[in-house]
Amino acid sequence: MKKRPCNSVSRRGAVPFIAAAAVVASGAASAFQIDTGNPDVRMTWDNTVKYSAGWRVRGVNSEVADNSIGPQANTNDGDLNFDRGLISNRLDLLSELDVRFKRNMGFRLSGAAWYDQVYNESNDNPGALGGALVNQRSAPYNEFTRATKQLHGRKAEFLDAFVYGNLAPSGMNLNLKAGRFTQLYGESLFFGSNGIAGAQTPLDLARALSVPNSQFKEVARPVGQISGQLQINADVTLGAYYQMEWRKSRLPAAGSYFSFADFVDAGVYPKSGRRLRFRIPTGHEMHLYAEKTQVGNTLGEVNPGTLPDEGVIRGMRIYGLDHVFIVGPNMADAARLFAEVFEFDLAEELVDQLGGNQILTFFSCSSRAHDIAFGVHPEAGRFHHVSFRLNSTEDHVYAGDLMGKYGIPIEQNDRHGITAVKTIYFFDPSGNRNEIFVGGHTRYPDSPKLTWTMDHLGLAAFSQSLHVPESFLGVTT
Repeated sequence: MKKRPCNSVSRRGAVPFIAAAAVVASGAASAFQIDTGNPDVRMTWDNTVKYSAGWRVRGVNSEVADNSIGPQANTNDGDLNFDRGLISNRLDLLSELDVRFKRNMGFRLSGAAWYDQVYNESNDNPGALGGALVNQRSAPYNEFTRATKQLHGRKAEFLDAFVYGNLAPSGMNLNLKAGRFTQLYGESLFFGSNGIAGAQTPLDLARALSVPNSQFKEVARPVGQISGQLQINADVTLGAYYQMEWRKSRLPAAGSYFSFADFVDAGVYPKSGRRLRFRIPTGHEMHLYAEKTQVGNTLGEVNPGTLPDEGVIRGMRIYGLDHVFIVGPNMADAARLFAEVFEFDLAEELVDQLGGNQILTFFSCSSRAHDIAFGVHPEAGRFHHVSFRLNSTEDHVYAGDLMGKYGIPIEQNDRHGITAVKTIYFFDPSGNRNEIFVGGHTRYPDSPKLTWTMDHLGLAAFSQSLHVPESFLGVTT
């Protein structure tokens, strides 16, 4: 059953908002005119205060949102976070300031603020399997994420901020605007999201779905632009606009009551934007992000220097995450997905010398030797290792010394034939294999694919010892 807007009474057995039951209390707009002492200047300041509350009158329906591993695991957090009772207890303020001079020019400022008690407290998620089925990772399973709290629980923002003027060139009427405002050409059948209307104005769907009695000026999201409209005569009007800014439509945050899914928009992972989560043929879960916040290394972007602040680089002096190696069945299908859909280049491969069947594949979408590698394994979703890059041979020696100092067992300290890096493999306390390395191939768009055969496995894997430890082939997590 699909979720329905708040004016419906059959959404998952809940009654989200019932205006007739007096759960929406909207105070009349408090509008007053400010005396400027100048008859040509008119200034008004309008404030509207609104209180709304919503109750869920029935518990979670397992046919819609079961709390188990299954097809609903990616769409049920918004359901499971709310038991019977309040789903919203919200106070809204809309403030609007208009200043006009001789009715020919002026400016407008407006803003909104809100606070919802429900999203500033813990939620009702039961946290099955220790919370493993909850998509968020930045907060405990029974807490809303920071982004969800901010969007639904407490926020203030400017809406309109623009100047305008009305002119009369050659007896025609010309209206000009500049700043941040909303604009729609004509009416739209599908809630302003189709055709030209959809391109002109993004919408705050989080407010439209969850706050009853919202006016369209609260739902439409202003964007930075300039516009002009020239009325040539009573029958002909010309209009044009140029937008300097793009803003996305605002979806209900992950884990909120009206959220569409648990894996899109903000609210799931910190410093991450909207994402798409899916499973590849080897059984591994993948995430595609629309944006990621760059944390940086404290050096800045203007005259950055060469050394970050003391304490920024610690331990093994890791420069950055380089690649991941995963194993599972259906490797050929996963390889085709990355090559044909994601447009990765096959940089190197290990094949059976008799049939030419691929056993290991190494894909690159950058100048790295590879960004992801696949191996054949009978079990789905297995992890072989994650790899971190070092800057120099000196750092590589230093990392090895640290492992010796702290008693970290080294699985292999050698050199790869594949990718030609100097490497150290070791296991972290959780039992997962890690790699640190230095050097290696630089990948270019016209670099040829390199092929290794199983009869030279020792050279391909560890070119100095020519020995592959049994654990390296057999241990995955």
